[in-house]
Amino acid sequence: MRKRFTNLITLLKLTTITSVLIAIYNQFIIYNASEKKRLARSTNKKIYRSNKGNIFYTLHGEGSPILLIHDLTAGGSGYEWNRIEKELAEKHTVYTIDLPGCGRSEKKKQIYTNDYYVQLLNDFITNVIRRRTDIIASGYSGSIALAINKNNKKHIKKIILINPCNLKKYTKKPSNKDIIFYYVLLTPIFGTLIYHMLVSCENIDNLFVENYYYNPFHLDTDMEDAYYEASHRNQSLSKYIYASLIRNYTGCNVGSILRYSSDAENIAIYYGEAEQNYQETIHQYQDILPEINVSIIKHAKHFPHVEQPQTFLIEAEQFLTGKNKIYNIFN
Repeated sequence: MRKRFTNLITLLKLTTITSVLIAIYNQFIIYNASEKKRLARSTNKKIYRSNKGNIFYTLHGEGSPILLIHDLTAGGSGYEWNRIEKELAEKHTVYTIDLPGCGRSEKKKQIYTNDYYVQLLNDFITNVIRRRTDIIASGYSGSIALAINKNNKKHIKKIILINPCNLKKYTKKPSNKDIIFYYVLLTPIFGTLIYHMLVSCENIDNLFVENYYYNPFHLDTDMEDAYYEASHRNQSLSKYIYASLIRNYTGCNVGSILRYSSDAENIAIYYGEAEQNYQETIHQYQDILPEINVSIIKHAKHFPHVEQPQTFLIEAEQFLTGKNKIYNIFN
């Protein structure tokens, strides 16, 4: 009996020591991630104090407003628009937001859902932009932009979706393995360690080489550094958006949203020519909205606005500057 008690005490001591060492290692990773301070270089920084926390955004230029929404990932931030933000600001008032749980915005220990982001951005448009606005949304965030348009069309003029996800991805049910991993990931010390392994420098580099860039030999290292830093800011609480994506809490029925859209001429999709399976996704959108605008940008993959900024800017400006009149809907 005494031997069992001694073994238990030894096990508890080893567990405690291991936990302390892992906690120290986690803090080292968090500190090291912000060393290059890519996200600190933004100018015209603002904070929107919403009922969902403090939301970081930048404001540039004058003219018709554009809201830029980055891809919804653990490393996502407004830095994604760094190559086109100032050029857009020559003709527009550009609002570049960090979504809650991402980048420099407040990060909470909570579940993040599509409805949560739609409500937040509706409030942001109402309280901050205060005019009808165009939206450019990247990757997974395309569903958020479309849901805003469905719920509040009077707030939205035109929408550009950059490499939006396959419609099946938005409604995919998590497997039992995903559910187990979700709960493991949210544990305080060991879950954070696993998260740090998933968003390590090496894994982020592989992500950009294999999935994000058309030409892996001409990587934007600043973009990678910003992604790595955003993943670890605020005590790595971006793991909660990472976990929410695994459980697909952020998903919604985009197909249903599109079926109730009557303004296909005001929605455009831009794909990088090397984006995986983009033809299938385009067919999904066109089957529902045959008149939706589609453009393929050469020599680009997941970030055409990063790899081919001038081409993207020309095409986007041609689409956005139609005959639709901009007016203040709050007067």
